[in-house]
Amino acid sequence: MCEGKQIREPGGPTKKVAEQALAARKADIARERFDLHDIKPSPLFEDFAKKYLEYAKDNKRSWNRDEYALRRLVPFFGDQRLNQIRPFLIEAYKSQRKAEVKPVTVNRELALLKYMFNLAIKWGKTSSNPMNDVKPFKIGEKPERVLSDEESERLIEASPDFLEPIVIMALHTGMRKGEILGLRWSMLNFGNGAITVEKSKSGKCRSIPMHDRVRETLMRLEKNGEYVFTKNGGEPMKNIRNPFEAAQKRARICPRCTFHDLRHTFATRLVENGCDLVSVMQFLGHSQIATTMRYSHPSPEHMREAIASLNYHGSITEGSEGSSAVLVSSCQTAR
Repeated sequence: MCEGKQIREPGGPTKKVAEQALAARKADIARERFDLHDIKPSPLFEDFAKKYLEYAKDNKRSWNRDEYALRRLVPFFGDQRLNQIRPFLIEAYKSQRKAEVKPVTVNRELALLKYMFNLAIKWGKTSSNPMNDVKPFKIGEKPERVLSDEESERLIEASPDFLEPIVIMALHTGMRKGEILGLRWSMLNFGNGAITVEKSKSGKCRSIPMHDRVRETLMRLEKNGEYVFTKNGGEPMKNIRNPFEAAQKRARICPRCTFHDLRHTFATRLVENGCDLVSVMQFLGHSQIATTMRYSHPSPEHMREAIASLNYHGSITEGSEGSSAVLVSSCQTAR
């Protein structure tokens, strides 16, 4: 009871959570912070999620990922009004989801929840964001996987005919998997040897010079519709995970890599060959150079060669002329 009125609210998915919700409500009332008139205009999470998804489809390229995450968020928070969702309830969701999926997956769902609340505040549907008091799980950095030249060639040779040109594209352009699979013939200019990426993750258009091997590979392909890489019927390919993993097994790639690691490999090879980071950033389509630096890791062999080439007496260490040239070129570029 509050001011002579009985108030009923959904408590949560479990008795323990409901008891915590009740305790929080009593504390709000004691502090005179509970607003009886604030509940009605704030929508149920389930209803707001529908409105949000309509917005996401018009404004976000990754709306389908949001739709997938909402399949987990809505069953848990759906019957709660936005202004009723407190940090402790989100912590309960974190604990439940951590038992089901990896922490990185939970963090993505929490990031969406925070974004939705920020929009709700902007749209006048609630007044605060409970995610501001919730910390995501700490995720240890995953070691970057960079393929050696020998591994790259083995992977290309072990790939079936439809996958081989896709792998070549990734290793020689640094394009993301979605960018490659969404590549259209209209985005290729064989005259000036350039590939135009129209729908980059950053939202900006960028141009990538064609490597000779990429040009030869693309020119051998038969046109089967608007897209370069298609299934039967001319529809663009969507999922190459299974054939990619099978190709790695045939190529004896160990430890295994992800398709995105081919992008890491591309960036690393550019840096090792003296390419400046600004150019690498433009090729990869990054908006900040700090992001590029995460992708470009000189191999241990290259680093050893660079150190071995040092000679403070003005002469080049025997047998390291090539490494010295690369080191000097990199330093001159950095200046």
